[in-house]
Amino acid sequence: MSYKCQVCGKVTATNLGMRGHLVRSRFLFEEHWKWLKSHGLSPTRKIAAGKYQPLMELIEKECKI
Repeated sequence: MSYKCQVCGKVTATNLGMRGHLVRSRFLFEEHWKWLKSHGLSPTRKIAAGKYQPLMELIEKECKI
């Protein structure tokens, strides 16, 4: 199963790869964070604190191809 970024189109083989891409991406950095915020995630608080469950659910829902 693959996962496709809804912002830039990057494809990863795993949901963990997509999580890393969304959190650490330098390419279109602000656009990736705006996309996360538009889905109710606060990257600076929850994700930075290691609370990845909401992010993983979003990836499964929006990025799975």
